[in-house]
Amino acid sequence: MPDLILISCSDHKMPYGWRMVEGTDPIPWLQDAELRQKLFKTRSLVFHYIKTKKLCDAERKQGNRGYDPVNRGLVKGPDFNGDDYSGLYLPACLRYIGRFFREVRGNLSDDDALKLWQRSCGGYQVLIVSGLYGLVSPFDPIQEYTCHFTDRIIGTRQGLQTIWRDLLAEIICHLAQEAGAGCKVKLVDLLSEESYQDAFDWGLISKHATCFNRAYKLKAGPETLINSARFFRNEFLYDKKEPPELFHNKFIHKEYFDNPAEQILFESQPKTTRKEVAREGIAEFIPQLKHLYGESWDPLLDRVKNEIANSEYSYQHHCDLRGFDFTAAGICLSKAIEIWLEKKVVRPLVGIEGLAELLKDRTGHQISPEEATLGDITQFLKEVVNKIYQDPKVRYALNRRFSEITPDKIAGFKNDLIEIKDNHRNGWAHKKIMRKKDYEDFRDFSPNFFKTWVPKWKQG
Repeated sequence: MPDLILISCSDHKMPYGWRMVEGTDPIPWLQDAELRQKLFKTRSLVFHYIKTKKLCDAERKQGNRGYDPVNRGLVKGPDFNGDDYSGLYLPACLRYIGRFFREVRGNLSDDDALKLWQRSCGGYQVLIVSGLYGLVSPFDPIQEYTCHFTDRIIGTRQGLQTIWRDLLAEIICHLAQEAGAGCKVKLVDLLSEESYQDAFDWGLISKHATCFNRAYKLKAGPETLINSARFFRNEFLYDKKEPPELFHNKFIHKEYFDNPAEQILFESQPKTTRKEVAREGIAEFIPQLKHLYGESWDPLLDRVKNEIANSEYSYQHHCDLRGFDFTAAGICLSKAIEIWLEKKVVRPLVGIEGLAELLKDRTGHQISPEEATLGDITQFLKEVVNKIYQDPKVRYALNRRFSEITPDKIAGFKNDLIEIKDNHRNGWAHKKIMRKKDYEDFRDFSPNFFKTWVPKWKQG
């Protein structure tokens, strides 16, 4: 069965092209009549927003898309279910000439580049994610254009991410079911930016495909393009008898990466790994977060700070959108708390004689701190309090390690964790939407949580 691979389009595009031959199917990879019409309809909607000067670049400061000379040349051709054949077209793999596509192509001619994609895509369904076209195969004829998933529709609280989100997931699920024949296919996400990942309903997709969402140890965002292109070219494009073996939450080193220390890791859903990986927007929000979190900020581990900053980055870039799913931002914030809990609370506690055996999972098996969920930790803290009352040695050891922690304070701390688990932590990660209000409640709760408990759980 062919696996699915998602890659991003590119801002840089080849400007020339040829007229499309009448009768050419612009989306031959999608034969479901209803989904074809939905795809044409959404493409046409974005086309309409461009032509009526209602689409604006909100992130890259490129202004109103309708005034861009490139977009002025767009026509309502068969790629938008229209009948204007005056447009100029190229296969998508030749139209896009950004860093990813240049790295894949190397010095090949147009003909040889097409042959490379054709030869290699036989075992995989490769789809390119585009703000205008939604999804295109490398061979779909497309026009030159410019827009981005972060673009906003003027006078509304909508953006291209929210316009495309449901349909992109619906198409991916259809293709996965069609290819899988009752089995789950693998979906490899090599998308360049979080803004592309945010355009998909991963909860719905994961019901039909085993997802491998890429992250890197050292780089995030567009800086990953070169290494993702090399991974794509070496692992999927060259003639290989067997597909690469993929793992979740395990760093993979490749000698062809541009930095010997760089490693790729695949998450089962975006933002869910507890391994330390690079995320976007971290440096951008550190100063204001330091002010917001006060004296609790500096003692935090860098990993904790980075998760909080990435959460804030995601929120600030999408808080104006109606109906946006803040699950990824919520996961980052909860991971920040979980990482701090593991390192600064649970590990020191299990180091006290008589407490390690109290840390168990739901089935009653003893676990290590890094394996513990919020539910495991709240139960562990309850058992710790009971142990303190039963064993004076444990109480004495606790007091020596944490001079400000008493059984009553542990009980209050446990209640805060229960509130996070029940009211704020998106424990249903990617299974349903996390609304803006739900995330903002969590965002307001987090600084007070750290301000209250970081000084109290400081080891003496």
